[in-house]
Order: sequence, then C-alpha cells, then structure tokens
Amino acid sequence: MRILFCCLIFCAQLWSNDVENALKSLSLTPKAQEMLKSAMAEFYAEKRAYQQNNSRIRNRLLLDLKSGVKVDLKQYEEYFKEVGEEYIKVRIAFYVAVAEILDAETMDKLLEKIWEW
Repeated sequence: MRILFCCLIFCAQLWSNDVENALKSLSLTPKAQEMLKSAMAEFYAEKRAYQQNNSRIRNRLLLDLKSGVKVDLKQYEEYFKEVGEEYIKVRIAFYVAVAEILDAETMDKLLEKIWEW
C-alpha cells in the first residue's frame, strides 16, 4: 500500500510539471494569463507548504531514529499520508482551476503539449 501511495504522489508530481511547462508555452489572452498566474501562485504556495511539511516529518523521523528511542513508524506513515493527501487535493484544485480558465480549444492544445512530452 505504501509503495502504491508513493507511486501516486510521484506520478502526480511528474504530470504536474508537464502541465506547468505546457501552460507556460501556450498563447493566452491577457485575462486568461492573469487568472492562470493567480491559480499558479496559489498552487506554488501550497506546493511549498507541502514540501516544508514533508521535510519536517522526514527530519523529525530521522532525529527520532538517530536518538535510538522506539519509533512508531505507523504514526510517521500516517503523517506522510496526511500531508500527501492534502497535496493531492491541492493538485486537483489546481487542475480544476486550469480547466475552468481555458476554453475547449486551448485545453486541446494543452493536452497535445502534455502528450508530446
């Protein structure tokens, strides 16, 4: 189960980078650019929070393991899952925002660019 969850996060990460790069390469109206800029700024802030939370959990786990005390690995697994699940929700919200901002023709171009990579 843990491996499946890690794969899901990894794939979401790869796909999102393709989306972000593809969005940057599209010709968009100024209004769409502004709306996407706002959505991306919000997404990047949440992505940074995810990375910081993930790092804190990792660092705490390593410190606990180093100290030699009995470590409840199930508890850390839950911490990582919670942070990962929140990140997945943020990613989905970002994709929804992109779909709401772009018209059908531009969405087709976005998908073509993603599939090229």
